Amino acid sequence: MRPQILGAYAGTLNAASSELAAVREALAAVHIDRGWFGKLPQSGLLADRYTAHREAELAAAAELSAWLATAADGLGGTAERYSGADRVAAELAGTVETGLGIGTGLIYRTNPIPESEEDEPDE
Repeated sequence: MRPQILGAYAGTLNAASSELAAVREALAAVHIDRGWFGKLPQSGLLADRYTAHREAELAAAAELSAWLATAADGLGGTAERYSGADRVAAELAGTVETGLGIGTGLIYRTNPIPESEEDEPDE
């Protein structure tokens, strides 16, 4: 597992959630007057359908934005847990090596856990 990638994806989802929330706010601020649909027969029905469609789209955007934020939080937490588990495993491996007299943290030194994307080796 690559916690840095999970963390980066969480950031992407958070950004998308914020952008979608901003779009939703902009759409919610637009007011369409019922009279703009004209006076022809069925223009009232058209206005009603537009209003229903607009409300459904605003609700869907709010739901999606909330889902994206929740997914980002979950991914961020998962990345933190994997990073912590990787550090603990590497430290324990180094302790075992030292205790057995076969090295001093050789596993950790030859395969360190990157702290950030900058520390990550190029592939």
